[in-house]
Amino acid sequence: MRRAVTIVILLLVVLPLPGCATYTTIENMTLPLLIGLDLDEEGNLELVLSSPVFSKEAEEKEEKFEVRSTTLRHSREEFDKRGLGITTSAKTQMIVIGKRLAAEENWAALLDSFYRDTRSTVSARVVYFDGAVRDLIQFSPKDKPRLPLYLSRLVETGLFRNETTKTIIQEFHRHLHEKGMTPSITSLRKDKELALTGTALLDKSSRFKMLANSDETKLINILRKKTRGEFPFTLQLPMSAGKGPGNVDMKQVSFNLQRIKPKIHARYAQGRFVFDVNVRSIIYVMERLFPFDIMQPYDELEQKIAANLEQQFSSLIRKLQKARIDPVGFGMYARAYAYPHWKKAQNHWEDYFEDAIVNVKVNVKIISMGVVK
Repeated sequence: MRRAVTIVILLLVVLPLPGCATYTTIENMTLPLLIGLDLDEEGNLELVLSSPVFSKEAEEKEEKFEVRSTTLRHSREEFDKRGLGITTSAKTQMIVIGKRLAAEENWAALLDSFYRDTRSTVSARVVYFDGAVRDLIQFSPKDKPRLPLYLSRLVETGLFRNETTKTIIQEFHRHLHEKGMTPSITSLRKDKELALTGTALLDKSSRFKMLANSDETKLINILRKKTRGEFPFTLQLPMSAGKGPGNVDMKQVSFNLQRIKPKIHARYAQGRFVFDVNVRSIIYVMERLFPFDIMQPYDELEQKIAANLEQQFSSLIRKLQKARIDPVGFGMYARAYAYPHWKKAQNHWEDYFEDAIVNVKVNVKIISMGVVK
């Protein structure tokens, strides 16, 4: 009797479940690994996608579509009319925003379906493309893998050396609604080949404001305490050096920063926010074109490297203040250390940050000059 009751209960639990009754084979699905959004010459929304083809009979293993639509969700119907199967965004790896669209305010609202639809992924990377997305989707070099895989590997390589930033769509949404910082996303361009150009910095309305090059991206990552991977720099120092071949400057030194420890403190003084930034790191010298006696103390060289880095930090912060953007998140430090004043500034943080004082102090210690005297 007890066994019969158990079986009945199990049947009542299992029967309502859909199980595999409505399954769809992967051959009958369109899985856009890359989705691109842009505006055409008339200002209409243009969407492109790249999806792998799983059919054994197909010679081309990638299908690409370009449609015009009113919203991202509505474009799915247009893609379904052209694709080999039902379109789903569950496996999307990259969302590319074209140059025309990124120049407009509030384009981030077009990504609403990614946040609202539970079947959509929230781990797709958001990328800025310095050009028209239709040019990107048509790019198919013979010596490279499929475009979505090629772009993913390209970005991963840049992330290893901190030449760009990684922003998934969930993090992008958080940055948009965080009052103490502004969003930043990976930046790409295409000449003859695709290339990373650093990081695209946006304002609170998601509009593109400025481009941070590779070195500036490294500095931003340091200030944001994202210190994984390598931080290679090549600096031009005021050192005495002999003449080099051609126009080669022999006053250069290349090194890696490691064990980076940034500290940021905030205060409010004389009507302005003041940020004191202290960056400590060790250095491994990888290249030195000028003569230097390695048997002598490294104090002078360390001071010149630190002074150069301080100058780069200060120059970057002035650019950010002029553009009225805060990709570092100084506003979050203002909230943590000077909350009463932050409450007044939070809805207009760009105005207060533009007027803020940021003091940067860099301390470096050379650990190695390499294995060659």
